[in-house]
Amino acid sequence: MPSKQTNYTFTDVGSFFLTEAENKFSAYPFVEYGLLNIEQPPSEQGYKSHSFDVVVAVNVLHVTQNIGKTLEHVRSLLAPEGLLLIQEITQPQLDFDMIDGLLMNPLEDEQRSRGNPFLSKEQWQEALRNHGFVEVAAFSEIDAFGQYVFVAQASASTVLPTASAFTVIFEQIDAENKSQVSLQHEKLDISDWFYIPSWKRLMPPQPFSSKLQATQVGCWLIFIDECGLGEKIVQRLILEGNNAIIVRIGEQFSSEIASDQRVCTINPRRQDDYYALIKELNRLELTPNRILHLWNLTLNSGTELTIESLERCETLGFYSLVFLAQALAEQQSMTNPMQIGIVSNNLQEVTGSEVLDPGKAFILGPCKVIQQEYSNIACCSIDIVIPETENWQQEKLINQLLAEFTVQLSDRVVAYRGNYRWVQTFEPVRLDRVVEAKPQFRERGVYLITGGLGGVGLFNAEYLAKNVQAKLILIGRSAFPNRDEWSQWLSDYGVQDSLSRKILKLQELEALGAEVLVVQADVTNREQMEAAITQANNRFGQINGVIHNALEDKKELIAQKTLEIGRIVYTPKIIGTIILDNLFKDAELDFFVLTSSQASVIGGIGLIEYTAKNAFLDAFAYYSASKHGKFIESINWDIWNTPEWIAKTKLYRVSGLKLEETGLTLEEGMESFERILFCSTMPQIVVSKSDFNNLINQNLINLKDTLNSLEEESSKVSRVKKTHSRPNLRNAYIAPRTEIERTLTEIWQEIFSIEQVGIYDNFFELGGDSLLATIVISQLRKTLKIEVPYKRFFDEPTITKLALVVEEIFIEELEELEKLSKN
Repeated sequence: MPSKQTNYTFTDVGSFFLTEAENKFSAYPFVEYGLLNIEQPPSEQGYKSHSFDVVVAVNVLHVTQNIGKTLEHVRSLLAPEGLLLIQEITQPQLDFDMIDGLLMNPLEDEQRSRGNPFLSKEQWQEALRNHGFVEVAAFSEIDAFGQYVFVAQASASTVLPTASAFTVIFEQIDAENKSQVSLQHEKLDISDWFYIPSWKRLMPPQPFSSKLQATQVGCWLIFIDECGLGEKIVQRLILEGNNAIIVRIGEQFSSEIASDQRVCTINPRRQDDYYALIKELNRLELTPNRILHLWNLTLNSGTELTIESLERCETLGFYSLVFLAQALAEQQSMTNPMQIGIVSNNLQEVTGSEVLDPGKAFILGPCKVIQQEYSNIACCSIDIVIPETENWQQEKLINQLLAEFTVQLSDRVVAYRGNYRWVQTFEPVRLDRVVEAKPQFRERGVYLITGGLGGVGLFNAEYLAKNVQAKLILIGRSAFPNRDEWSQWLSDYGVQDSLSRKILKLQELEALGAEVLVVQADVTNREQMEAAITQANNRFGQINGVIHNALEDKKELIAQKTLEIGRIVYTPKIIGTIILDNLFKDAELDFFVLTSSQASVIGGIGLIEYTAKNAFLDAFAYYSASKHGKFIESINWDIWNTPEWIAKTKLYRVSGLKLEETGLTLEEGMESFERILFCSTMPQIVVSKSDFNNLINQNLINLKDTLNSLEEESSKVSRVKKTHSRPNLRNAYIAPRTEIERTLTEIWQEIFSIEQVGIYDNFFELGGDSLLATIVISQLRKTLKIEVPYKRFFDEPTITKLALVVEEIFIEELEELEKLSKN
């Protein structure tokens, strides 16, 4: 629609995302912002009746308790003959039933339930016609995902004192503003969307200076390695007058003095041991400001990749750093700036001659995300080569490592090779369409796709069907009707059923000339995958290529993670990759493609595990290529603009905390896929419509600073902050009783834009999530001048329990002040 004649009002039920929208669309002068609870009459919320030509609602109306009342409220906004455009899920969703359904309020509609609040296509059409809409149309281009787009026109009117839709011209807007609009700096030419990791040789930092160290408060905390390098570093630090504490691996926590040296022992798998360690340092008034984590320096790196070696990397790398960050954040005295140097060997391929251990890539998840969730902690990954003997090379390496942490550096992924310091970069490469290039896809080739019945898997399949009439093996964990049952299934369940739509899609593939074999198998189960491959070989012959799709949805802040609920080795991305590689180790594959993500490079709030697993895929591609010389590609995809991909890979961009949903269309994704396989010879490549290095730089901003910026911006849009009534919760409203409870209540009411929040209301039942929890903690930091640990917040998510936590913190601070005054 022409911007000169258009006025757009962006609404949301809460003020937080209104602020986000105003930041995101600040370049558009014709956008206004306002709170709107569509379950209440809009006229009571400051909206003029029948004043809009078009209303757009995407997957939001089903959340309301009464669809009839909701549509009446929507109709009251529209001018006569105005248009309603909605996109809605139209079939039951198992993941919604298991998760979101538990958070929904009871519904008033008889035909819906909290586990299945969705109307079918026919029910939507009937509901729209019954509430003042005519000319209802449904579009099914995305029905493979169980969603429809509906367009409905409001009825005409001869009694309303309002002009019909599309007859009022708004005041013209300065055309110069429009020319300045840039949609996230997206690159228009698909050839420019590709980046490869590279290494740039930079000057090393100034040499380590003991005099400088002596003037700095705090001490060094060294997690000692098995190679002896850590011991040498400690000796050097102590010799030059520094305070250094050793942390060794053991069965349980202990702290002792040995040879005038403080030595602590912890069990890497015990979360409580890390808390005990930091608590002991706090008691001894030994606050570390530099931490060297050397547990990923090993003597036997580069041997055959095994489950045992992966588990070791998971424990000594990923979880060790997660638990350390949790323990540091728990202690109120640990809020000063500190650095964690994560030192490894055999992780990065810089020269091309390294022996690699891809399991060590797990450390990159904590390295990228810790600093995004904890503002006072800076992390850096440093990969080294351990000298074979104790000589001048070892002394030089010690100097290099100590110098790396003497000054504050912005480099996050570093490697030392001999005399040189290398920093990882991502260089743009141009992949033009080469019409006459030798294709990687064979005519009538045989291709195995894991996650083959998911959205992305079916797009892979459709591309191969259209272009080479491929023989397709589609692997999925869920049961699927046998081919001879397809017709009866379609007859019994209709085309709206989720399996029915997949059946129809498979029939489309076969109509394009493909042959399709659907196999139920769990990619994490070797026996099932062996049987699936045997079945495929018997049907089609030798498999020519493998595409491993493993979209996973696991978002949680570092403060929430525990070892019991977070094992990452035995997941489709990790163990599935190992099993597939092992089963095809003797096969002559044309390609083996791993579906990775930009998150492995840029991280993301709540994505520490996701980042680690995708980093493993990237590292595994280099490992496999160097060890076996095969064509393997880990593709760090931008977001695919599909419901499945968006639902499972949404990233909270740290810069502005924007929920990025713009990404690749299906056509753009498959065009990128083709160019990569035709033109790229690298084990890893990034696909990004936006400037990827800008994304990396944006995501170096930490969460706390970003929240502070957001809070400052929110004051500029206070005019849009209207509140809505208290939702229907399981517990009754109880007003705050103390000053702390009143302060907490005011913050929650501001966050959720709710008139009344009771002291027994659960934060997450009100609609809170990990991101909003960080905002509450940030507000408490500003209002009460205290630091509430994330873990305590998640353990006590009600006003009354959180108030007790705040009181405990105040008491601890008073006791600490009394202790200092006595000293």
